[in-house]
Amino acid sequence: LASSFAGIVRLQVMALARVKLDAIAATAVMKSYAGETWHPVLALLHEMAGSSIRRDTHLLSAAISACESSCAWKFATQIQQQHVFLHRSLISWNACLAANAAAAMWCFGLGMLHRLSFLSLRKDVVSCSSVLHACDMGHRWQRALKLFSDMSMHGPSPNAIACGAAISAASSSAGGGRWA
Repeated sequence: LASSFAGIVRLQVMALARVKLDAIAATAVMKSYAGETWHPVLALLHEMAGSSIRRDTHLLSAAISACESSCAWKFATQIQQQHVFLHRSLISWNACLAANAAAAMWCFGLGMLHRLSFLSLRKDVVSCSSVLHACDMGHRWQRALKLFSDMSMHGPSPNAIACGAAISAASSSAGGGRWA
């Protein structure tokens, strides 16, 4: 309730400042919900359905990211799946993968990562790091280490975040701290 009120205040401040609610302003409002709640974001998306505001990749990826911060992975996935043009955007896939990781949805994340190749999208280190994190959160250290091994052999090259996620997953293996 407090977050919904804050969202109304944000929109009222924009109205007072005579900021026209367009895709850029709506994206800014959605990004302002990071770490709060997804309810007002979905309400704003619904409200925009009847308007002339164009739902673009940045706007919808911001909405997906707001769902991530609230562990609302189902809503993040629905947004991504309902907008066909997002299927060609690695930005939206990565936002959706991060939402799945926040909710420890490792199996769904692995499936999404696999589907990228069918869409002619190349997974990047952000995509893989999100799935590594999901495997860690879901206590699937074997899956995390397999993915990390695949990254090392076939790409993308792991960065410090991917290495940290793999180490974290290995350290949570049976016996606690057995590998790290």
